[in-house]
Amino acid sequence: RTRIQGGCLFLDENEQAFSDAEDQFGVPRDFVAAIIGVETVYGRNQGGFRVLDALCTLSFDYKRRADYFRKELTEFLLLVREQNLDPTSVLGSFAGAIGMVQFMPSSVRKLAVDYDHDGKIDLVNSPADAVGSVANYLANSGWVRGLPAYFTCTPETGANLGLVKGGIQPNTTLGEVLKNGFVPDLEIDLPDDEPLLVVNLPTKDPDGNLMTEYRLGTRNFAAILSYNRSYFYASAVADLAQEIETASMDKEASEMAQSSSAAS
Repeated sequence: RTRIQGGCLFLDENEQAFSDAEDQFGVPRDFVAAIIGVETVYGRNQGGFRVLDALCTLSFDYKRRADYFRKELTEFLLLVREQNLDPTSVLGSFAGAIGMVQFMPSSVRKLAVDYDHDGKIDLVNSPADAVGSVANYLANSGWVRGLPAYFTCTPETGANLGLVKGGIQPNTTLGEVLKNGFVPDLEIDLPDDEPLLVVNLPTKDPDGNLMTEYRLGTRNFAAILSYNRSYFYASAVADLAQEIETASMDKEASEMAQSSSAAS
């Protein structure tokens, strides 16, 4: 509830940035807001770790992904030099992610944008820069204007669960999904060769029994997965986006009704 209400407020307070980003990048404002909401609750929880310390620690004490974090450490040092920042002053997450949007340094350098046009990129204090940067990130990750993020579906008895292949990129098609026993809950008006990803989400039914929910992720679901590879993360973003959209529409309808009542 906090993220839904906060999302509506964040949209209202930054209407121009969301409108511009939606027009430029084709990413709906609700999805951009949802990512910022999931990542930092609209900037409230950006992390209190010194990014330099976090990246140094992970670069040399975390062997499994040391190469990745060394590259990010290099990117961070280039970033603070380019922006004339004290490297010890930049705070972020325990993994070195920065700002409202929790970009790693490489993403800041490659995809962050100055969306309030003040001559600098500030993902910590500028909501407009955060909004434009998330929209740019998703667009660069293959977001398709007007395409839903996912479709709910129900596997028939005997459905080919081999289509659940994992990964973050679409690895089957709508035609194959339909042939193999996955029945969309609503009609999908897309060609048979539309790329899809069969997503499995372990969950519980109302009685507490374990079950699996299946969704058909589109290229836009894959774009969200490029931000975070977890199916639960991408599903949470998509679901929050839908809730924010619904709440915003309800709020707008209520305000119009009140205005009409006052006028009469």
